[in-house]
Amino acid sequence: MQNEEHRSYDFDFAGGFDNRYNFKTVNEISYSVRFKPGADYVLPGEYWRDNFYELVVEVASAPDPTHIPADRAIFPTIVAHHF
Repeated sequence: MQNEEHRSYDFDFAGGFDNRYNFKTVNEISYSVRFKPGADYVLPGEYWRDNFYELVVEVASAPDPTHIPADRAIFPTIVAHHF
């Protein structure tokens, strides 16, 4: 469901290794957002290595996978809930 005050969607934190969040849009499209540890992309010894993450935003399911309409509430949802 969309939170009109902030123009973002409510989400569920699924946790796990890749810090997964899930939400569904008004168009019934389910998204999975992951903040995967990205240490494999950073050279050993870099002081910030443990604080590097890969952001993955994927469509988990959609009524019509060939048509994913733009939705201005997706970006604020990810930004508002990534901390």
